[in-house]
Order: sequence, then C-alpha cells, then structure tokens
Amino acid sequence: MDWLHEDLNKLSGKSPLKEARTENMSPADRAWEKFKKSNESLIQTLFYGQQRSTVCCCKCTKESETYEAFSDLSLPLLSSSNMCSLKDCMQLYLNRETISGWNCPSCKDKRDAIKKFDI
Repeated sequence: MDWLHEDLNKLSGKSPLKEARTENMSPADRAWEKFKKSNESLIQTLFYGQQRSTVCCCKCTKESETYEAFSDLSLPLLSSSNMCSLKDCMQLYLNRETISGWNCPSCKDKRDAIKKFDI
C-alpha cells in the first residue's frame, strides 16, 4: 500500500502551491495539514488517518500530545479468548496504559505516566 501511495503521490518532491493558514487551526488540524502538504493520493484519501498520543504525568498532570498519520494499525489481541471482535481489539488499543520512566517536561525528572491513543 505504501508503494502504491508513493507511485500515485501527486505532491512527492514538489512544494505546495500555496500555504494553508494554520494559526486558527487546532493542533490536530495543523498536523494533518502538514502531512497533506507532501502526501496527496487516492491511497492517502481512502486509507490514511490520524492518531493522537497523549502522555500525562502522574505527579504534576502535565500533558504532552503528538499527532501522527497512519495507514495501518497493529492492534493487540485479547489473550484470554480464542475469539475477539474488532471492537474488542480497538478498545484494547485505545485503553490507557501506565508507563514508567517518562521524562516529564514539567517535573524535569523520570516519572510514571498514563499514555492513551485516540483516532
């Protein structure tokens, strides 16, 4: 799919004709516009999406958000069952998880944090 996108990409190696005004856009919209500046194909239109990763410090509650375009997701499977639905796998992927050793930009120290994906 990546090869098809690259072959069909109308903007590959070209600079956009006009810059989009981003000052009044949300961070998610700005990230998507930045991605679209160099990616325009039927594959991108049909199969690409955007995910937000939010990490929140358990001590000071400082949040860090990043946005990333994706064309596929590696979903976890439920280990307790031989059968699980796509909904179950998506829910597991989108659940919060505790991570340790995150470098909090506010505390300036390694802290436990909660990480969550949203699409």
